[in-house]
Amino acid sequence: MKRFESYAQFISELREYTGFYTCDARTGDAGVTIPYDVVVRGNCDDVRADNGRYIKRDQIDIMHHSYSRIDGNDVNRYESEAKIEAFLDACGIAYDRDGATWLDDIQLFVTQYSIEVWYE
Repeated sequence: MKRFESYAQFISELREYTGFYTCDARTGDAGVTIPYDVVVRGNCDDVRADNGRYIKRDQIDIMHHSYSRIDGNDVNRYESEAKIEAFLDACGIAYDRDGATWLDDIQLFVTQYSIEVWYE
């Protein structure tokens, strides 16, 4: 599994690989284009050995927001989800994918990917 130098590097590489607007949940940016990702950082742990930090681990949720046409042709949604999954596969990161949920108030689908990221 690929190890990243930092949380910021993970977000940057995800953005670069997919081409989607990607932000941390704390970012207050507006005017995003669809599809886009919101990355939520959950629990983080430091594994310690020899009186120092050995490795760091974050539990991260990627909330992928995508559009679906009214006629049911979900090509945009499926293609954009495939890019997220290709990035995670390329990094050797196992993920738990929660099925797409329709958010009626913003007229978008959201698909959640739960992962663990390790840092050097």
